[in-house]
Amino acid sequence: MVIGSRARKETPADEWSDLDIVFAADDPALYIDYSEWLGEIGDC
Repeated sequence: MVIGSRARKETPADEWSDLDIVFAADDPALYIDYSEWLGEIGDC
């Protein structure tokens, strides 16, 4: 789910706005304990 300024429709985000994402997981420990997956979506 995209939230924050990029999700706004009234006033669009500017070119410097970051992308805020919320996601749900059945086993969040996989994402909390290991950060390698972050490289798949961008620079850390």
